[in-house]
Amino acid sequence: MPISHPFLRKQAKRLKWVDEGFEMLVFSDNLHQFDDQKAEHLQRELCHADILVTVAVTNEESVKWVQTNSESIPNIICFDSSPNLTNKLGGSFIHCDTKGNIFGKVVRISQSEKTNESVEVVQTISEAWDLHNSDDIRFCLLIITNAYIKLVPILKNLRAKGFSTLSCMVKNFGPQILNCLLDPKCRKTLQRSNQCSPVDQVCNYRCIASYESPNSEAFSVCVLQKNNGLELDAKIPEKPYVPPMIKFQGRT
Repeated sequence: MPISHPFLRKQAKRLKWVDEGFEMLVFSDNLHQFDDQKAEHLQRELCHADILVTVAVTNEESVKWVQTNSESIPNIICFDSSPNLTNKLGGSFIHCDTKGNIFGKVVRISQSEKTNESVEVVQTISEAWDLHNSDDIRFCLLIITNAYIKLVPILKNLRAKGFSTLSCMVKNFGPQILNCLLDPKCRKTLQRSNQCSPVDQVCNYRCIASYESPNSEAFSVCVLQKNNGLELDAKIPEKPYVPPMIKFQGRT
């Protein structure tokens, strides 16, 4: 699916459904052709932008314009763009083996203390963007927002919560945990699933199907159904509001 200008404008609208405070502006890449008024408007927006995402920006003059006017932006993500454009997360430059593209393997981060967090974010957004569908691309933008700008409530259960999750598991289904850890198949299921991206449900399904066993089934039932150890929920989105149909097939 091509990432078009109208498509990105639609993503901007969908971000509003998540949080009214989110503001996403979309501009074409012919920046060097902007008149003075439009260029000044974009420069003002970039001065207080939290994230800049470039998609297929390769024109040399546009690249120079972006480089000159994006120095103060703490988060810059480049997809399929010029190798002269650099990725940045949380104010730290991300150096990948494929320049101009966040998809490349991370080879260096300018501040070592942020390495683990940034590598995980890069991996997650790369996998999400690579799926090229509307939901995953919105998820990609929310991941960056959640990690470096503002907590996004709908992402709070993206991963296990650490001690609170472990405490719930031990308290409510200790025997099932022990049986799973002692079962090679069940243990392999956990190891492989933990390596899957949060957005890759196919990977998770393959892990479960490949190493299925009675112990893994019992473990899953306890965690996901009986006790909800991961504290998952699936609230109905409040936006967009869709009014009920007044008529259906000509009938009221």
